[in-house]
Amino acid sequence: MPALSIIVCTYNRENTLEKCINSILNQTFSDFELIIVDDGSTDNSKKIYGKYKILDKRIRVIFKENSGPGDARNVGLDNATGEYIGFVDSDDYVDNDMYELLYGNAIKYGADISCCRIFVEFRDKTIIAPNPAGEYCKVFEKTDRMIESFFKGEYYVKGLVNKIYHKKIFENLRIPKGVNFEDDLIFFQTLEKSKIVVCDSQSKYHYVQSKSSLMRGSFKKIDLELIECGQYTLSIVKDKYPNLIKFTEARLLDFRKRIIDKIVFSGKNENIKIVHEQQKEIRTEFKKMIFNNEVRLGIKCALISLSINLKFYKFLLNMKRRLL
Repeated sequence: MPALSIIVCTYNRENTLEKCINSILNQTFSDFELIIVDDGSTDNSKKIYGKYKILDKRIRVIFKENSGPGDARNVGLDNATGEYIGFVDSDDYVDNDMYELLYGNAIKYGADISCCRIFVEFRDKTIIAPNPAGEYCKVFEKTDRMIESFFKGEYYVKGLVNKIYHKKIFENLRIPKGVNFEDDLIFFQTLEKSKIVVCDSQSKYHYVQSKSSLMRGSFKKIDLELIECGQYTLSIVKDKYPNLIKFTEARLLDFRKRIIDKIVFSGKNENIKIVHEQQKEIRTEFKKMIFNNEVRLGIKCALISLSINLKFYKFLLNMKRRLL
């Protein structure tokens, strides 16, 4: 049994797949299996798997019909045999000592989850997440305060990548199928099933953002899942973590604004009904928003103008765009 199972789920990523696989196979930590789950790719990915599978016996490839990243990750979990489990997205890559760091910290501190910081790579810049800055290796025992802190992005990012999880975390837990923001949906469950979490300040995971990202680029109907995800998270928070209600409501308002901005920037009227629906929801939450100190001032001003008049908001957006 390997110490670690690394799960890579991929769909038509022939242009980034080799860089991803090479970054894993070149790890200074070698006691792992690499499980590649092909979610129905129609490009030349199969040729890439075949080449690497011959070169390295730690690789297993599983083919399935396309059904989304959540289901593909579940197939990887069903086949994982390692004591710990990690995830890498096929358009990302990792530093060659990431798993040595994560596994070493997990064993040293008896952690159920071990994580590092990430490089978020855009075309024109790279940022490091999460905050705070500085060097640290912090060990957290599970408390509601810790979960609330992590949800706000202190020392922890919500995604499954840049971490390893003890296998017991996923014993009776699987990722929701058919959604595209599955990381957010199991954030609370993974932390609630852990006892100790260790967070290291070193940045080792490279999260590559592209125009096709769900959080960026032009509007697609699939973006509306972001709203559903925010509403689902709010329902959990109201039930278990009341201290996070204002923060989560502010986050949901920001999601609504993002969707409106994408549609407005497109200059097309075919999705104007969606804009009006989101605008109506923002107006419904207007009083809450005004007194919510978790809503950043710039966002609050934008939401106020959006609540007043859509044409006025479009005018302000275009002015901002010209100044940038």
